Amino acid sequence: MSSCDKKEAHSNAPTENTITEKTGAAIEEVAVEAPSQFEALAAKAGFAKYLPKDTDSFWTLYDGSGIAKRLLNSGIGKYVESFAAEQEGSLEELTSNQDFQQFAEIAGEELFFAVGDDGAEQMNNLEKVLQSSNFYQMRSMVEIFAQSLKEGESIIDEEAYLKDWAKDPKTLEVFKNVNTPPMYLGFKVSDKEKRQAYVERLQGFGSMALDEQLEGKEVLVAAEKDSFKGFAVKGELFAKFAESEGAEAGAEFLGEETFKQYLEAVKQKVIVVLVGEHEDYVVLFVGPGLEHLQFASSAEESVLAHKGMEFAHQFAANDIAGLLYVSNEVYQELLQNQSRIQDRVRGVIQGFKGTDAFGDTSVLEALLGDLVQREKDYYVPFKAGRLGMVALFEDGFKVDMFYGGNAPAADLVSKRQLSKVGEGEDVLFSANWVCNQAQTELGLEYLDAIGSGAYEATKLFCGMAMQTELAEFSMGFGMLVGMFKQDALALWGALRGDLASGLGAESAIVVDLKGELPAMPMIAEALIKEAQVPRFSYLSTVKDRSKLASSWETVNKTAENLLKQASEMSGVQIPMQRPFKSESNGLASWTFQIPFAHQNCLPNVSVSDDLFIVSTSLDFSNELAEAFEKEPTGEPMAEMQFNFAPLRELSTNWLNLVEQYGAEMMGESDYEQFKIAKPRVEGFLKASESLEYFRVETKIEQAEIRSTMHLKVK
Repeated sequence: MSSCDKKEAHSNAPTENTITEKTGAAIEEVAVEAPSQFEALAAKAGFAKYLPKDTDSFWTLYDGSGIAKRLLNSGIGKYVESFAAEQEGSLEELTSNQDFQQFAEIAGEELFFAVGDDGAEQMNNLEKVLQSSNFYQMRSMVEIFAQSLKEGESIIDEEAYLKDWAKDPKTLEVFKNVNTPPMYLGFKVSDKEKRQAYVERLQGFGSMALDEQLEGKEVLVAAEKDSFKGFAVKGELFAKFAESEGAEAGAEFLGEETFKQYLEAVKQKVIVVLVGEHEDYVVLFVGPGLEHLQFASSAEESVLAHKGMEFAHQFAANDIAGLLYVSNEVYQELLQNQSRIQDRVRGVIQGFKGTDAFGDTSVLEALLGDLVQREKDYYVPFKAGRLGMVALFEDGFKVDMFYGGNAPAADLVSKRQLSKVGEGEDVLFSANWVCNQAQTELGLEYLDAIGSGAYEATKLFCGMAMQTELAEFSMGFGMLVGMFKQDALALWGALRGDLASGLGAESAIVVDLKGELPAMPMIAEALIKEAQVPRFSYLSTVKDRSKLASSWETVNKTAENLLKQASEMSGVQIPMQRPFKSESNGLASWTFQIPFAHQNCLPNVSVSDDLFIVSTSLDFSNELAEAFEKEPTGEPMAEMQFNFAPLRELSTNWLNLVEQYGAEMMGESDYEQFKIAKPRVEGFLKASESLEYFRVETKIEQAEIRSTMHLKVK
């Protein structure tokens, strides 16, 4: 039952047995409503309850000293302490260090960072700056390379692209709009004297900055609001200084008119840096003006009351270690500016148009244009939303993330057929997910475009480099293309076409410890019988088995051609190996004759009407096929889990085996080193006994995506 459903007696309320002196009547028990989830969250959310409701993003870390104590008192922490003691060191010595103590004091209660309501817009401005810079950088690189091809060497003007970038009217327009968003950074210090000492010390740095300005070159002025003190960087003063000291250089670099426009833009800028205390917090504020330093009058007026923070209310009763909130507006900007290729491609193409050093570049230009389009197509389905995260201590450590957008690469709606293949005590690692095949196809088209563009660019480069010191590389590339191009394209076509079309949307990976070593003569028989060996399998559902058969035929034919080419190059005949086929319960498996291999140590590809499996063990493939569910029953989600117990079991098994048979397996020196290291490894394994698993699962919950990462501790 949640806290909002509970009723509890007020601590000062009289009980039913309390009798009044005048009447002797029983006084009824006074029941008080338990705090709501919001009130409970506000009570422990720290500085977040003082942030304005329109805050764009914030991050907090709570009780750093408590987290440190948990770590030091854990099995791993104690192991680290013992290891440090062996090295004649001590964690106690470290933690008693004055610098560490000061850091612990700052991070001990609460750390926070927040960006105010202008964060999304300023992020957009920053992205525009980066995009424009990328364009001019790539154009400059092409021009420099063209110059080196024509003249044998290039004179690199590192400022060339900066000049063009700064002179671009779009850059100037962005610069006019750029401002520093309101930012809050600080920490909690409950002790009033210590808190005020921190504030005075930090304010002292501001006073030093003001005092150290050179007369006649001042750009800082004192700034103050309430108890907050600091300085303001005045654009008007900075512009005046730049005009008097660097007008000639600025005009030469940018041109007189452009330089004046930048100065006018600078005059409008103000950055204030203030330090003060608010309640129990030391706060550093950076923003575009004093009026932007604001605090919520109550929790109900703070960012905690924003609709986007509702995800955190359910954790009000938990032991919260941290909170993260990123507004929908900020994420929208991130999503809109995902491309890092478009502006670079534009720069390359513009560079080609300014030179004839590369000859005909029309094919490459067309491929680069296609690459840009494929990137756009890939990101079209993505939708932005608010991002929220809460870190907490619950059965170990958890991080819950809530995203109001979408994840088009994953299918989080369909039930799963492979959800049970990763079950079992001996499973070391398992993962299971369902892809959105439409998005997968967009991703493959994007990958095709990258490969085609990279190949054409390399071919063009090699053609140009024949007259340079890279001629040998160019010749080698040309020879490889001539010999292997058609087979490589056929192989990619088989994987990209029929195989991708034949496989279903759901996949899984399973690693367990039921494997066995190959029966090789140089390995002791006892070791073969006793050693634990991981088995690896990748599984996918099948959509069209005939497509898989077709892809195999192409792969097999291509492999024969490649071996033929390799035989001609090496002068040694390498015949194509023929696979063995076996069938069991509708699962057809193909393997190769490998010396010393056996059923449980035999790489194979296995196919049925429902399953496609690539595994290191034929036994494993058959076992997993039995766990396959004809009718999907697994909950819609993507999941991954790493189990620590099997890892400890595997490590202990091999430690004991090496100790027993190591003298025969390795040299005397290596064996002695092993005996020295063994107690340390055993100590670490013992220390990790409290760790059970690390699990990640992603699913749709209440119309948004929820991802949970859980380090389970006993």
